[in-house]
Amino acid sequence: MSPNRYFLLARGLQAGFVFLLAALLSGCGDAVSKGKAQAAAASSYELEICGDNKIKNPLEKQLERAFAQLLAGACGDDAFLILSRGDEMTYVQVHYDTKDDSYTLEYQEGSTKNHFATDDELGFRKVFDIFVKYRQNNPSWDEGIRWRRIRI
Repeated sequence: MSPNRYFLLARGLQAGFVFLLAALLSGCGDAVSKGKAQAAAASSYELEICGDNKIKNPLEKQLERAFAQLLAGACGDDAFLILSRGDEMTYVQVHYDTKDDSYTLEYQEGSTKNHFATDDELGFRKVFDIFVKYRQNNPSWDEGIRWRRIRI
């Protein structure tokens, strides 16, 4: 390669770097900032297992273990899990009835005025998937569920 080609290549790389730097400084990097903000929001979860045990920012494996405890009857008749997001007023919760192997699913968004339940018959897999998606801050966490507002 001739010296002129090296010079042109170096100038092209330098111009590309300057363009990228300008784009980031001008706000085009907002997608990165939003991703970090979402990650930060997603990291403020707490899983409550039958009122006794609390796990900050539970991983999927920890959710699996919590559901296993529920199904094994480790919580007795008051078998429930609550996965809260951000504060104790925003959460999804499930009560497991050990007698008839059924789940009661509810969620609340910010206050007791926004408390909802479903009468849908849900199996283990669906309830577990809802908890995993909720923990992942996935907007489709309650897809296909029919909710009704309840008073507390």
